[in-house]
Amino acid sequence: MTNYQLNEKLKEYTDLVANIKCELSVRRKESSDNDDNNQKILGVELRESLNAFKLSADTLDGNCKYDDALRLYEHILLVCESKLNANHPATLGAMMDVAKTIVSNNTYGNDNNKKQNLQLAYDLYNKTLSGRIEELGIDHPDTITTMHNYGCLLKLQKKFPEAIVMYRRAIEGYDSLKTNNIKLLFALRDLAECLRENNELQESRDTYERALTISVKSGCNNDRVDSFTLAMASDMARVLKIMQESQKQICTTTK
Repeated sequence: MTNYQLNEKLKEYTDLVANIKCELSVRRKESSDNDDNNQKILGVELRESLNAFKLSADTLDGNCKYDDALRLYEHILLVCESKLNANHPATLGAMMDVAKTIVSNNTYGNDNNKKQNLQLAYDLYNKTLSGRIEELGIDHPDTITTMHNYGCLLKLQKKFPEAIVMYRRAIEGYDSLKTNNIKLLFALRDLAECLRENNELQESRDTYERALTISVKSGCNNDRVDSFTLAMASDMARVLKIMQESQKQICTTTK
């Protein structure tokens, strides 16, 4: 091969290399642009959209419009499940919002599909709790809140032994956090009610007593806590009356 032919072949290869580099550069740019667009869709735009939907759903839920709130929460969950992984905090949060609203709708609303929806809430709470324990740890505030809300579902289903276990775990968590007496008070009240329904009257009374002690200390100039204290005192009186009647029956039987 002559020098001329070598030079021509070298030029050919040089041009080919240059073209390949140019093509790769274009592809990298397109790939980068696509990644940026995906990040935009999965990042800022997604967060802003979900936050807007959640704000609307929370408002509806706060105004006891549970059916409308539930539809929005379900939409948020569908988006999270399609765009994010199952244990992403947004997905787990959406699961709990759906489950919690189903419970509220069963308790205070007009849900005509109670049995079916409660099973859905049960499944969602299982997934949420497992995911939060795995991702956040058992002592994380969000995990503890999930335990408390899960207990409310179990209580509504009259699964009192299971609800008692869940409430106790939540109370241990609230005690370790030492930050929110209101949540602790509600958990103690819920536990006391389950213990009463499960005929564990002595422990129910002790739990009411602890809650009342905290409530009285926290209730200064707080109408919500004062109303809560009044209701708890009435509940505790009911437990004491049941205990007295049980004691009378024991005495009568002994005689």
